[in-house]
Amino acid sequence: MDHETPPVSTPPRNPIRGLVLFALTCFAIGIAAMGWALSEWQPVRDLVFGTPVEAPKTVPAKRIAPPPAPPSPNAEAHMARIEQRLAVIDQQADNASNDAARAERLMIAFAARRAVERGVPLGYLEGALRRQFGAADPAAVATIIDAAHRPVTLEQLEDELEIAKADLTSNTNGPGWFDTVWQSLSSLAVIHRADEAAKTPAQHLDAARRALERDRVETAIREIQAMPGAASGKAWLDKAQRYVSARKALDRLEAITLAISN
Repeated sequence: MDHETPPVSTPPRNPIRGLVLFALTCFAIGIAAMGWALSEWQPVRDLVFGTPVEAPKTVPAKRIAPPPAPPSPNAEAHMARIEQRLAVIDQQADNASNDAARAERLMIAFAARRAVERGVPLGYLEGALRRQFGAADPAAVATIIDAAHRPVTLEQLEDELEIAKADLTSNTNGPGWFDTVWQSLSSLAVIHRADEAAKTPAQHLDAARRALERDRVETAIREIQAMPGAASGKAWLDKAQRYVSARKALDRLEAITLAISN
């Protein structure tokens, strides 16, 4: 006889337990949503906790500076010493600037003299001479520049005097017979000092040579002008006169610079 196994019965579900679990789950989700809203959403925080009241801004009181104290006698004396020192420094700066300008003018004048004596072109010194001395003595500047364009050196004067000595000691190129007779008659009326004898042409020439050796060109010019053939030495005399004029112009520029320095 077969025995039949009775079917296993499942316990009935409790509907109250499911509702409780659902309610707890919804409560947890609500708490989480409320926490998120409070932390991330400003209007919700304001609704729950209220709008915070800002503290009134306090304006700092304006400080009134005390009146400055009157300067003490020591402070006034100190300021006077400072002003005196500043005045001395300004004067020293002005003196240094003036000294530099004078030194520059002297250097230009000396360089121009050296160029003229050597018979070389002035180059940039022409513009420097015009800037530094053009207003003070334009004639001297023009004379120096002309002397540089037509140079005459002391060596040239000595050499050309030796070349022209034959014509100077004679009167072959001198004036006509009437002028010769007139000069002869005039020479009769010349009164010489007791200790002074008339020079011969050779003596005039020797005196001119010695004068050139000492760079006394004006003395040499007078000696040549007193020779019988002075007319034939006109070219030499012109060059010698240009030489003298250039040196006098250079002397004037140096004198101007020294006068300004004093």
